[in-house]
Amino acid sequence: MRPLKILEGIRIVTFAASFRAAYGIQVLADMGADVIRVETPEGFPERSHAGMEAFQEGVSLLHVALGRNYRDIVLDPVNPSACRAAIKLASEADVLIEDTDEDVMKAAGLDYETIRRVNPDVIYVSCTGYGDDPYDPELPGEDLLVQAMTGLADCCGSMDGPPQGIGAPVVDVHTGTLMALGTVGALFRRIRTGEGHKICVNMIQAAMNLQLEGMTYSLNGIPIRRALYHMADGYSKTPYGVFRTKDGYIALSISPIADYYEATDHDPRLYPYLDPHAAWAYRREIQEAFTEIMKERATEEWTTQLRRHGIWMQVVNSETECLKNPIIQAVHAVTEADHPRAGKVQLLKHPVNYGCGEMEIRYLAPEAGEHSEEILHEAGYTEEEIKTILD
Repeated sequence: MRPLKILEGIRIVTFAASFRAAYGIQVLADMGADVIRVETPEGFPERSHAGMEAFQEGVSLLHVALGRNYRDIVLDPVNPSACRAAIKLASEADVLIEDTDEDVMKAAGLDYETIRRVNPDVIYVSCTGYGDDPYDPELPGEDLLVQAMTGLADCCGSMDGPPQGIGAPVVDVHTGTLMALGTVGALFRRIRTGEGHKICVNMIQAAMNLQLEGMTYSLNGIPIRRALYHMADGYSKTPYGVFRTKDGYIALSISPIADYYEATDHDPRLYPYLDPHAAWAYRREIQEAFTEIMKERATEEWTTQLRRHGIWMQVVNSETECLKNPIIQAVHAVTEADHPRAGKVQLLKHPVNYGCGEMEIRYLAPEAGEHSEEILHEAGYTEEEIKTILD
């Protein structure tokens, strides 16, 4: 398929350093926007950090995961010439993205009110942890902490155990996705009205949005209890959740109790609960019975038996195992790229597919300041001025 650049011609300048913003920026860059990420000499966190110390030839795989398709310029905020260059870049951008304290941006001359005076068409995007006017500005915008604050960790725990955070940065990624969606929406509105404006995305609302169903129940006077053990939520009928088999784990979801009764060869432990209403009223009893039943057969045997009776089920895979699954392979979610320093790396592709073309990798995760001179040349600076800015 031919390369697809939906946002070609849109220039985005970003001063954001957080995971949440970096993910959203990459989505926009994948879509063809010319993204210039302004970095300080201290460097973005993902350059020096990677879970499990995952570095390849000295390159953080987290940086590779979050860093494609943007250009990088290093500007030192203590250098007045560099500060003026940052303002110039922002004043000529279609979109400015930031993720820091409003006072910090104001002190740098990069706040919305200042920028829109020289660039009234700008789409100004604020991607924060706790909102543009946070109740407690000292709180760190970190995924697990936001999960804890918003009830997400609690609803993932079991009734008989502690709360359990989700083992992936779901709030960061969802916040970044909402940021990218909001940016595209704002750009579309500008095409229709000619007006720029500010949009704000924060992790609190993103985390609550992930709990749309349960939050709506709670908001309307139906409190959600923490889930029964082995269950993924506190409001689904049983059997539901992840169950141990003789040799592994299987996830079960939203099938009638009568179907389970058939699939277990009429196990007498399920007979008392065949009334459809029992699946809610006797959640604990059914869950406990099914926990024991599932342990009695191997995963492969259960898979054959449950699917024969139309039960919604899936074997629980690790992240490594899932990549070998032919169903997942058929989605073609992974691509390979050749990083100049890290060598060959496997990457997740842009997660939206378009029939008219495919998002390409134009740049891999850049070195700090790799495009500084190129960007400043494009901004109209002379060689001598560029030396002053970058010194």
